[in-house]
Amino acid sequence: MREALVQASYLLASVLFILSLKSLSRADTAARGVDLAVAGMAIAIVENGDPIVIDAVRKTIELGVSKDTIDRRLRAWQPPPKKAERGLLAKYARLVNSASQGAVTDAALG
Repeated sequence: MREALVQASYLLASVLFILSLKSLSRADTAARGVDLAVAGMAIAIVENGDPIVIDAVRKTIELGVSKDTIDRRLRAWQPPPKKAERGLLAKYARLVNSASQGAVTDAALG
């Protein structure tokens, strides 16, 4: 169960990151994009055993650790390693265009 929760958290953080990038591309949705990015990063720094307070009345979710702990985790955070260094997936990752432009590789060739 715990492993499934961790995987779901990673998936949620990834979705929030993608939505934040999409929202940041337009001025009228940029503030929402920043909020989504903050939520995604918060999920990325939560560790096992951290208390989380969910208040449905105030519509808030709070991480019950100190600001210093959060700052330390943010400084220590490293992006995950690339899944492919060689092969088709690595080639695609090097050549692909932005998702907002269709995620095609043709533009990189010309």
